[in-house]
Amino acid sequence: MQIMKKVVIIDDEIDVKMVLELMISDVTEEFTSFTSPIDAEKYINEHKNEIAIIISDHRMPEMSGVDLFKSLENLKIPFALCTGMHPGEIADSIKSDLFYVMEKPFNEEELIDLVKSFVNK
Repeated sequence: MQIMKKVVIIDDEIDVKMVLELMISDVTEEFTSFTSPIDAEKYINEHKNEIAIIISDHRMPEMSGVDLFKSLENLKIPFALCTGMHPGEIADSIKSDLFYVMEKPFNEEELIDLVKSFVNK
């Protein structure tokens, strides 16, 4: 029996987090979400082998999405950063095959396809 890996969602705005949860629930019921990147970072480090992909906001009070990615980069978990601020510059600044930038407002189909590509591996 194959265990389905989880999607981790991080957004400090509860409404955005809930929208992401609704979108992801069309793909999998295996997800967990956080409004705090610090709490998410702790969870991810403790459950690294159970995670298919991380979806994170960029601008958050405690830690930016880019800083969160950098702190977790050694875990080799795919990371989708959602941002409305300079997505091209951010994408160019991170050189990793595991880092994806999703421009806000994000395209639901694009996000779902990205999640499916990792959840279904």
